[in-house]
Amino acid sequence: MVSAPRPSCASPVTRHPSLFLAFEVCLAGALLVSGLSTAAEPLPEYQIGDIVKEDIVSPVPLVVIDPDETAALKEKEALKVQITCRYNTNVINQVEEDFHAAFANTRSNFLIAVEGFFNSQKLGEEALSSPKYQRLAASFQRQNKSFPLTTNLARLWAQGEPDRVLESSLAARLGEAMSRPLRAPALPQGIVLTFSVRIVPIADWNEPITLEAAEKRGKALQRTNLIVVGRARTELRDLFGEEDAPVGKFLASLLRTNCGVDLELTRQARAKRTDPLWAADRYEAGQIIVQRGQVIDKKIKAALDQLHEKMAAGNLQQLIQDDQLKAEQTKVRNRWIAAGSVVVFLVSVGAVWRLSRRKPVGSLLPARVLREETGAIVVSCPACDEIIVVPQLTSDVPIPPSNPHEWLLPHLARVLRDKFVRKLLSHRSHLLDTQEKAAADVAELEERLAKLHAPLQERLRAYEQRIFDLEKELAQKGEENRELIKAKIQLTKEHFEAAKEWVEVN
Repeated sequence: MVSAPRPSCASPVTRHPSLFLAFEVCLAGALLVSGLSTAAEPLPEYQIGDIVKEDIVSPVPLVVIDPDETAALKEKEALKVQITCRYNTNVINQVEEDFHAAFANTRSNFLIAVEGFFNSQKLGEEALSSPKYQRLAASFQRQNKSFPLTTNLARLWAQGEPDRVLESSLAARLGEAMSRPLRAPALPQGIVLTFSVRIVPIADWNEPITLEAAEKRGKALQRTNLIVVGRARTELRDLFGEEDAPVGKFLASLLRTNCGVDLELTRQARAKRTDPLWAADRYEAGQIIVQRGQVIDKKIKAALDQLHEKMAAGNLQQLIQDDQLKAEQTKVRNRWIAAGSVVVFLVSVGAVWRLSRRKPVGSLLPARVLREETGAIVVSCPACDEIIVVPQLTSDVPIPPSNPHEWLLPHLARVLRDKFVRKLLSHRSHLLDTQEKAAADVAELEERLAKLHAPLQERLRAYEQRIFDLEKELAQKGEENRELIKAKIQLTKEHFEAAKEWVEVN
């Protein structure tokens, strides 16, 4: 009978337990570090009027703005800022032009009336003393009430005497009254005259001017020197006697305001002075903000809100740091996976290559044939490393005693052929198994990489949603919270860009 063959050689694919052990250790460490996060106990949400159940201690220094005290402080300080007034220096020229035009027009109309009554614009003493002239002067005065025609002025015009001296004298009094800053009786709402005001000379009411230019060009003037236009008109009328009172009244009617409060420049000057001012309460780390049983008011509510914001900012910073740590750990883990996959792939390729080039080694030594005492024939085969025992033949089959090799050679050839075919089939099966294992390892690697890529995409979408929420909150918050929310948005955007860049690289 033929004995069982010896076991074939081991697979050339070499396992690396140390590499996979190191990878597993690193992966477990990364998961452990990423899982270590301690969430601070959230502060209770109190509203104004609620009663505090437990003492609240500030873990960090706080500077809490008091809105009411800040508003009162700024309003008080704003009243100390000089109001800014525009002083139009060209108004006096317009007033004088109106006076000279009215004077010349009245004189021309009076002389036309005189010529219509007396057929001459120049009258003598006899005509000036006549009742006809008196009726003419009275009638003209009734028809021209806008300009007061005094008796002396009418006689001067009727006689043809020059009136330049009188006209210049009236214009000088009018110009003197207009040379001072004249303001309207009522001030704009919210404006109170300070001890001194800033007067900014301008050439036109609509002239654009900045606060810097106003500070350079303006001059400080005591408020007592800023005259109300009604007072200036009264003072001008008092300069004329009873006989020339109509003239004084006419000149006073020509006075106009040449100085007005510039609300925008005043607001800018006050803002420049009051913007840096804040009324705030300071809390040191470990200081009690509110005690148990105390009622929440505006000041305490502001302190709690700021504490909430600081803790939220700290949590956001911690979250970003944790995400950065996780990203670094993911990078290391992916490198280990890639390195292990490359090693497995190279080993698999080497094994396939070696198996494909391996050929059975045959022996050229002849087979040795021996006969045992029982009559069996023992054949030693160097090619297959086995000993073949041929049983004793029966008596009815004669064996040529002279040359037994001629009878055994066909039998040995058949046995060797079958053995060789079995070995070829065994090698082929092992090669197919090796290829299937390598394909399974590559598929597993691709699946792991896909699982790693999916959470990164979800995290990118979470960052985008967080940025959108913060920008929406920024539009709704007050000025005191805008800087903090801007910092949150900036930190979230930076982390989003870092995560996005890592996804693109990998």
